[in-house]
Amino acid sequence: MGDRDMVTSLRGPDGGSSLSEMFRGQGGSADPLTAVAPRLHGPVVLPGCGHWTQQERPAEVHAALLDFLTRIDGPAPR
Repeated sequence: MGDRDMVTSLRGPDGGSSLSEMFRGQGGSADPLTAVAPRLHGPVVLPGCGHWTQQERPAEVHAALLDFLTRIDGPAPR
């Protein structure tokens, strides 16, 4: 996500935490994202980038995807 993405300022399901805070694990007493997805990998925040990260910063998004794919546990899908 881009740190200039206006969508991340929206409030989450608890009504208090912004989506940006939840993505960064700052969503209050319980992290709702890891509660539903315990193997969730950390967020990638691109400074100065907006909502369309793949169009605005394709090389950095590509590098982050390749990094993510190299860290996935388990067998390769067939």
